[in-house]
Amino acid sequence: MIKIFFDWLDHHPGSFWLIAFIATLGLLVHLVRLIKREYGDRPPATTAAPWRLDALLLFVFLLAWRWPFLFAADEFNPDESQLIAGAITLTHDPVFWRSVDGTTSGPLNFYALLPLHALGLPLDYFTARLTGLLLIGGALTFVWLALARSYDRATAWLGVLPVLAFFATVFHPDLLHYSSEHVPLLLIALPVWLLAGRGPAEGRRLYAACFIAGAAPWAKLQTAPLALVPPTTSTC
Repeated sequence: MIKIFFDWLDHHPGSFWLIAFIATLGLLVHLVRLIKREYGDRPPATTAAPWRLDALLLFVFLLAWRWPFLFAADEFNPDESQLIAGAITLTHDPVFWRSVDGTTSGPLNFYALLPLHALGLPLDYFTARLTGLLLIGGALTFVWLALARSYDRATAWLGVLPVLAFFATVFHPDLLHYSSEHVPLLLIALPVWLLAGRGPAEGRRLYAACFIAGAAPWAKLQTAPLALVPPTTSTC
């Protein structure tokens, strides 16, 4: 059944635009309804976890635009092959410093490829690029949550939408491959969410944010200056 589906996609390349259009239309409809609800006469809807729908729509939009590149068998960047090869090595010897030389790329970039592999996916370009897409989606979701905590859901979408559109519509190979920047992106977005709207008594959120930000150089050494920004700009 899956083979039939992909054979049909190969013979109907216009389906890409249809899928992207449906996802884009769904996101725009949600955004318009949200803006009317937040800024209109009706009071904002109160639900226990409204972010789940927003996170789902965010990732569906991202996936609808980027899915064809997940199945490309070409190497987009040499770093991509190095990271995949290192992850394959870790499945035989899980001790990073003994089995893998990541140069300035730390162990977290390699270990991040293993969860999807543990679910049964092979360690190849598809798994690596899907991991990267999930990390981008996760980072943007936490940025959205930080903005929603400080302002409201509609304002959060207006802040995140330009960045989401960029990640969804890029076509240059260097911006499509799984790179050493994906894990740090999430590790910097997480402290931003933890520190957004933090009160003086919420010390645990500060400690958690500092710990996560401190882990960023274990993904990429050059992220150390960026990882300092969220904790040092905390109001407390």
